[in-house]
Amino acid sequence: MSRSQDDIEDIDEQDLTSAMQQAEAESDDESEFDEIIASRVNNQRKMDATQLYLSEIGFSPLLTAEEEVYFSRLARKGDAKARARMIESNLRLVVKIARRYTNRGTS
Repeated sequence: MSRSQDDIEDIDEQDLTSAMQQAEAESDDESEFDEIIASRVNNQRKMDATQLYLSEIGFSPLLTAEEEVYFSRLARKGDAKARARMIESNLRLVVKIARRYTNRGTS
């Protein structure tokens, strides 16, 4: 069986068209893949900063009942360092309460 020149050209055009469509689909897949990877990297960076902040909170010592009374009295008198110490020491509680509200539509 011999094929005519027209048949060969038709086959070549069909192959070329399907190859181009496949290349475009792969290109779209690659760009979509690149976008997914980029978003994951950005999310990882955000998580790293958040995790770093939360670990720093863990190093703040908790106040005893006596220390709370002492620092609260100083804070009421206007002592900024005492106020800051109370805030830093209670950040764990703030995070614990905030975690209760995750995935509830509040931000």
